[in-house]
This record gives sequence, C-alpha cells and structure tokens, in this order.
Amino acid sequence: MRTLAISLITSLVLLITGCASIRHYEGPALPSTDIAIILEGKSFSIGSKRGGFFVSQLKSGGNTQFKDMGNRSEVLPGEVHFTFLVVRFYQPFGKQYVKSSLKFVAEAGKKYVVHGWSGPKPGVWVLDINTGTVVGRTGEIPENTIAESKQSLLYYQRQ
Repeated sequence: MRTLAISLITSLVLLITGCASIRHYEGPALPSTDIAIILEGKSFSIGSKRGGFFVSQLKSGGNTQFKDMGNRSEVLPGEVHFTFLVVRFYQPFGKQYVKSSLKFVAEAGKKYVVHGWSGPKPGVWVLDINTGTVVGRTGEIPENTIAESKQSLLYYQRQ
C-alpha cells in the first residue's frame, strides 16, 4: 500500500512539474536510442505584437489518431505530423488564430524542439537539438529568429 502511495505521489509531482513524457507508441517503454524525443519550445514574436503557439496534437509511428503532445513526447522513428495553433494578440483587444500542420521525419536516438512564430505569417519550425538543423518548417519565419532559437539548444539538450 505504501509503495502505491509513493508511486502515485511521484507521478503527480512529475505531472505538475511538466517533466512527464507522453508516449506516442504502444507497448513497454523503449530505450532512448530506439525512440525520438520532441520537446515543446517557445514562442517568438515581433515587439508589442505578443503571441503564442500551441502544438495541439501529434501523430507518429503509423498511428492514425492524433494525441495531445504535452511538453515532452516520445515517438517512434518515422514521419511525425503536428497540428498547431498560433495566436497573435493586437493592441488593445484584437487577436488572430492561425491553424496549420507540419510533418517531419524523426530519427531514433535524436531530440527535437518545436518553436512557434507569431509574426506576420505565423508558423512553426523543428530543430534537431544536437545539430541545430531545421528539419521541418512552415510559415515565413525570419532567419534571425531561427538563429536566436538555436542559442537555447544547450538548455534543451539537458531536458
């Protein structure tokens, strides 16, 4: 009984702190060398035109159903398909929603981070955390914004 209580408390702490992974494949947990890990990054915008992006769903590994992504997802190697929503806020009360999708091919043993851009032509891009290579991209994202996102790769390598 005490072991169950400790297990539940640990799961709750991981869930609250955002450290829990969402597994996007069936069966037992696989070693990190056999899966790809996708992390949710940050949103970039222009000046006072604040915004945000949300990866609403993800499917991978031959699954036909989308699932919630969360902050960290474990997927099987192969094609990964995201749907996402970018929100742009205007002063004083306006907002614009842009819904789109993106596909890229995830490789076993690699980590990726997804960032969002809420500029004039919103979109997202996916970086290989170890190489800094853009492996997927949609929207018109300025190169200097992508360069800025690469400065935080060390942080994501530790996640």
